Amino acid sequence: FIAIILYVPEVNKKFFGENAGTITATDIVQGDALSMDNMDTSGRNATWELILDEFYDGHEWKGSGLGVAKKYLLDLWKKKVVAVGLIHNDYVQLLAETGIIGVSLLVLFYIIVIVKVVQYVVLQRSNYMVRLTGIMALSSMAGIAFCMYFDNVVSNSMQSMIMPYIFLGFFLKMVDLQEMQRRQNQLNKFQHAV
Repeated sequence: FIAIILYVPEVNKKFFGENAGTITATDIVQGDALSMDNMDTSGRNATWELILDEFYDGHEWKGSGLGVAKKYLLDLWKKKVVAVGLIHNDYVQLLAETGIIGVSLLVLFYIIVIVKVVQYVVLQRSNYMVRLTGIMALSSMAGIAFCMYFDNVVSNSMQSMIMPYIFLGFFLKMVDLQEMQRRQNQLNKFQHAV
């Protein structure tokens, strides 16, 4: 992750704007190089503040309703009031439209997936396919979770959004197959003993 930010020029320029090329790995790890103050959000911060002020403040728990923030910004863009017509942050959009309850449900889902994967990949002696598919599911979900902060992954990038869930499906199927194999082995041992 750090290497991509530092050594891919397009990503480096996108992250650090005029400071591109001057930020080091030490600045990222020990300093605050990845704080929002040092990152170039291409004006997205102002859009995020506008959406949160308009649709989150006063509606913190339930939000303002699905689709209202996106429609509002798109209408402003069509009238040429703002330069961008997309929120470019799924968490801000989710917070504005569904409030703390909606974001909490997403976070709860992530926690459940992490616990399930750690349970089978780290804590139990699982087979190779369970470990591999668990790591694939978790790493792809981490990638999507990161991208959701800087783009509209949920509403505009459905091709990439579906990949973690496909990998999660593979993982859960491999867990089921492993459990079936364990039960079959126990049954075989019992029948052999009898």
